[in-house]
Amino acid sequence: MEGFNIDIGIRAALAGGISNFEFLSLLDAVGGDVLATLKIPEKNLISLLGKARAVRWLNIDEQAIGKEKERCDKIGIDLLSIVDESFPKELANLAEAPLMLYVMGNGQFDFSKSVSIIGSRRCSCYGKDNARTIASDIAKQSGIVFSGLARGIDTSAHRGALDVNGATIAVMGRGLAQIYPAENKYLAKEIVESDCGLLVSEYPLDAPPLAYHFPKRNRLISALSRAVVVIEGGMRSGTLSTVNWALDQGRDVFALPGPVDMPGSELAHHLIRDGAILLRNATDIIDNFSDWDLHDICEEKLNLPDDKLGKTICNLLNNKSMQLEEILTYCQDNRADILARLTLLEIDKLVRKEAGNNYRLDSRLKS
Repeated sequence: MEGFNIDIGIRAALAGGISNFEFLSLLDAVGGDVLATLKIPEKNLISLLGKARAVRWLNIDEQAIGKEKERCDKIGIDLLSIVDESFPKELANLAEAPLMLYVMGNGQFDFSKSVSIIGSRRCSCYGKDNARTIASDIAKQSGIVFSGLARGIDTSAHRGALDVNGATIAVMGRGLAQIYPAENKYLAKEIVESDCGLLVSEYPLDAPPLAYHFPKRNRLISALSRAVVVIEGGMRSGTLSTVNWALDQGRDVFALPGPVDMPGSELAHHLIRDGAILLRNATDIIDNFSDWDLHDICEEKLNLPDDKLGKTICNLLNNKSMQLEEILTYCQDNRADILARLTLLEIDKLVRKEAGNNYRLDSRLKS
């Protein structure tokens, strides 16, 4: 696309998102002249883009585009247009590809070892544990863990990669000026400040988290990944949307089986029945690709603490999660000492703190 530049990419984003296929249709209408797409008569443009996007495309002024670029520069966001060498080629080849990506962080795209881990926001401890462990093991093998920074499985997947200082990329359903959900702003900060993490969005900086953004965003998560891993999800969930995109794009789909009576297992079991690859651990994913050399994934052995208070807390949490007040009630030590020991157990990754002041033992310590 000779003559295509960042300004055109920003205009496409501000206009409400214009795909690669749609822009090529505009080019065809004007004989391939990029700048001429800005002068297409409105009635002709409406037939290609619909009224709302057509009006925005023609009426966005240079000042708005300049302001968007200035803010990106100030925040530290890179703008990658579809013609840039660093734009992921697996994405650029899709008709549904955006014309530009907003990218923040220090990571790199590498399709050969990219795995998306997806699942429900309302998930079980079983799902969270497995998402985190699989993500860690993929990251240990120099893989890149993709997800969407949502609550639940997404959060566990990103966290698992960060646990081992690995690479993780969050593909957002809103602009990068604000993090959604707000509770994950510190996780997003960790991803950006890590050596190999990225936040990615096709939406303008201030685009809100509108409901339709997320299923649309899902096509990017699958396109940027060599494999898509389903941990938990329902039959009408956004997880299924990503799976459908993955199948259309020719990606391998893996699914983790779960308890048959757990609602979150429904989608995974359905996918396995229909031909998805049954997933037990990260080795199943890596073994599926002949060009991905597998280093031994050494299961990290976590040992119980030696001190009495540490052992007491771990024993309490061995079979269930407990709220802080319950732990304080069961332990005989001073409240300040218990809080301090819990903090150290978290730092040592022996205990995990969850929403609602709940604590649970790391699955690698459970008997």
